[in-house]
Amino acid sequence: MEIQALPPCQTSCPIHQDIREYINLIARGEFNKALEVIRKTNPLPASCGYICAHYCQDECRRSDLDGSLSIKALKRFAEEHGDIAINPQQTKAKKVAVIGAGPAGLAAAQYLVRRGYGVTVFERGKLAGGALRNYIPLYRLPHEALDRDIAALEKEGVKLEFGQEMGKDFTPQKLLDSGYSSVLLSLGLPQSKKLDIPGANHKKVLLALPFLHNVKYNSFRFHGEKVIVIGGGNVAIDVARSAKRCGAKSVKLCCLESREKMPAFPWEIEAAVEEGVELFCSEGPKAIICAENKILGLETKKCLAVFDAQGCFKPLFDEKKLNYIEGDVVIFAIGQCEEKTPLQKSNIPLDHRGRIRVDERSMLTTIEGVFACGEIVEGPQTAVKAIASGQKAARAIDSYLQGKEILFGTEENPLPRIPETVIEKIKPIARVEVPVIKPEQRVDSFGPVEFSYTLLQALQESRRCLRCGAGAVQSPEECIHCLTCVRTCPYDVPQINEKGLVELRHDLCQACGLCLTLCPACAITFQSKEVETAQRNISAALKKIASKSEGGPRLLIFTCAYAPFAMGFYNPELFDNKPQEVEIIKWSCISQIGSLDLLRAFEYGADSVLIVTCAENNALACPNFDTLMWTEKRIRHVQEILKEIGLPKERLALTSIDPFDKQTFNKIIKAKLDLTTPLLS
Repeated sequence: MEIQALPPCQTSCPIHQDIREYINLIARGEFNKALEVIRKTNPLPASCGYICAHYCQDECRRSDLDGSLSIKALKRFAEEHGDIAINPQQTKAKKVAVIGAGPAGLAAAQYLVRRGYGVTVFERGKLAGGALRNYIPLYRLPHEALDRDIAALEKEGVKLEFGQEMGKDFTPQKLLDSGYSSVLLSLGLPQSKKLDIPGANHKKVLLALPFLHNVKYNSFRFHGEKVIVIGGGNVAIDVARSAKRCGAKSVKLCCLESREKMPAFPWEIEAAVEEGVELFCSEGPKAIICAENKILGLETKKCLAVFDAQGCFKPLFDEKKLNYIEGDVVIFAIGQCEEKTPLQKSNIPLDHRGRIRVDERSMLTTIEGVFACGEIVEGPQTAVKAIASGQKAARAIDSYLQGKEILFGTEENPLPRIPETVIEKIKPIARVEVPVIKPEQRVDSFGPVEFSYTLLQALQESRRCLRCGAGAVQSPEECIHCLTCVRTCPYDVPQINEKGLVELRHDLCQACGLCLTLCPACAITFQSKEVETAQRNISAALKKIASKSEGGPRLLIFTCAYAPFAMGFYNPELFDNKPQEVEIIKWSCISQIGSLDLLRAFEYGADSVLIVTCAENNALACPNFDTLMWTEKRIRHVQEILKEIGLPKERLALTSIDPFDKQTFNKIIKAKLDLTTPLLS
């Protein structure tokens, strides 16, 4: 039975990353495969590893137990430790022009290149990346990470043309006339807004985006000035934290919203406060107070509400409740807008908000063959939402160029929250917090604030994943309602319904695998294909041994896939020089190894089978219960069967070692080989 519901981390991700899969691959030490999964839907994995808004973490089902997974940090780890080959593809003669090399444009370009189109991105600047390149501070996103993303896109076949400005060097229509089959506008919102209040034209009044660009590229410095930042969004926080690093004596942030309703992300606000930024919330700018050509401060009025009853932006002030914030520099960070000149020169019509008019279903503009995406259509947005917008537009262009109806995917169905009755039975595993530099140290430089996970930290954190939806699926037609799964499940997931029949809720299963191996009717399968893969590998492994070994003993090692001693990168001494008579088969949990799997190993030609499981280790906690107990029972049962058919029970053995003890693991394999030879005589 195929289950359609998806993990909520995946459905909440704007680009629908297969988070469960790549985190599981990290936990198994398969970093290259993890990066491959990430890059399937994310064109900027290195950048997102630093700055992603991680909407996925808000929906993580583990948050109801002991904190959500640090998904963003794990993505960064996979990108930094994984390595995959990237090959260009182009099979179609049709060409697409993308205008603007920000996240939306780059995402669209990658999608279209993968669909076989020739894609050229026209960028008026000298470097690709859009707002990520021009404005996001280096302490949040170092150049090197974005450079890696851009280099990978170029390897895929995306062509970048710099110093090319729409309305000056070309227009969309001229691109169409020159041979491009379609044009995509992804121009962003590159201009800062400011308020028309007294004093706003003073030379010490700055705008957010030019300020951030000057800090990033022109080594802008303050010399003890007291800075006031107006705005409560993420850009305002970037400005405030950058000002602290630029030599400001003090930084005060004034915004309309209360602290709880500030549009900036809570973790960004917290970091700013840690670094010494003072917040003046629920205050609206009234006037910048100047005297003798100097700014003295900002007069504010109490903001009672930001939106009206219909949800429209319409601040309500108490003009009698005034406040005064001392400062000598003011920076407006109250939003961005479009740059009209290139659009006007290209005859691109805008709506009343200054956004490009598009058909919401197709993302087509009023010019045939010209599409638009990103902030110029949808307004200010995070990088990952801009990527999603670019991918949506690219799918529309692909359909358009093939003469197909433009259709977008249906809304995905997320798994529900886990009820308290199951949550309380899940083994707690403490969250591995992302290491950060102390506030008093980080304000002295623009170096990255967050460190990357170490190998151990990444393995620890990835093991916390509940693998939502990857576990048991019941086949009602096969189920004999014997209650074996009801008695076995540590989480009480299988229940007896009002009809007296067993009902196994796949959405609550924790994927330990106990029921899978104990069901006498084989009425339970796994949504994940890892068990089937391991079972298929038994025959393949023995054929491999037979093709290499010259009559020696054939030894199969069954082990936990999450044990570092069985990971090639951690134990190269074994995997680079593995004996020809040995093959290793990895299981998501040894509790998923059934009696039939063990018997088939001998049926297919194994002379000896050794199961190696992990001993208890606080540094790498196993999330499952009773695995050793059930495995020991199963081994005793199979040993009795072996004895009945004339095979020594010593041919099947179980041992437990520390998950990091690769030396013992390697010695055990050699010793088992030496012991198996006499058993064959």
